[in-house]
Amino acid sequence: MHNPNYQKMLGKRETLEIDFKSIEPALSEIAANLEENLLEIMEGVTHIDRIQTRVKGLDSLVDKAQSKVDGKFKYNVPLKEIQDLIGARIVVYYKGDVDVVREMVLKFYNTVEVHSFIPDSATKFGYEGFHTICNIPSPIYSGYRIDPLIPDFFELQVKTLYQHAWSQANHGLGYKPQSKLSYDEERKLAFIAAQSWGADSILSELTTKTH
Repeated sequence: MHNPNYQKMLGKRETLEIDFKSIEPALSEIAANLEENLLEIMEGVTHIDRIQTRVKGLDSLVDKAQSKVDGKFKYNVPLKEIQDLIGARIVVYYKGDVDVVREMVLKFYNTVEVHSFIPDSATKFGYEGFHTICNIPSPIYSGYRIDPLIPDFFELQVKTLYQHAWSQANHGLGYKPQSKLSYDEERKLAFIAAQSWGADSILSELTTKTH
């Protein structure tokens, strides 16, 4: 349960780890139920490669919980405020399919925030796509309201196959590298990103012309 002195202990991994492990089984159940719900809603929608949900890993959670703004911790109650503690991803074949799935999401879910990401750099190709924060449907969330640490929302991303593949490959290499990339290495990543963007765009154009 929520510790009233939580703010004083922000950044202490052991405290966050104890709280996280206390609700992790419930989070996993919610994620599994959300996946079933999404599969049901998207039944019959073509060009969907996969629908997956997950609970944020402890290391990633700790890193995010320790982030600061103007010298102050960004989150007072990380487990309740971090928006992607529970995440869902829908991967589709082509760019045009993103809009189809987006409309289904907006139809069936109450959205808190909606973003369509358009990168300002070729190196950010993997961040393209549709991102939204949705409330967990009441039938799923109702059984977990008793614990104030369990959030009532989840993050949902819709990406194409190319966007998903690039973001997964680039996450460890470019987004959070173990050591700073050299200028030439950054240029190589930019080249790969541009090639991936081009392949994704051309494939979508060809698909549109043949349907």
